[in-house]
Amino acid sequence: MSITLSAEFGLREQDGKAWITLKARETESVTFIWPGGIKRAGAVAQAINAIGKAEAALKAARKDCRDPDTDSALSTKAGELLDEALMALGVKP
Repeated sequence: MSITLSAEFGLREQDGKAWITLKARETESVTFIWPGGIKRAGAVAQAINAIGKAEAALKAARKDCRDPDTDSALSTKAGELLDEALMALGVKP
């Protein structure tokens, strides 16, 4: 099952508390007050938004490892997907 979820975050103007909004679809979302600061709320939102790219990279790596023509090496495309997933997670490849 693929997770199709996106996240946004910010600070409430009235009290400066961090919030996170999770969106399942354009019309379905939930917003909650994050119990920590804005930096951690941003990291959580970033991780949620990276899930799709991480899933694609893992699937590509798995496919390449099972392909007898790649000799267990990763293709250039799989490597690119891994780089994208790492960048989405805030890691420089």
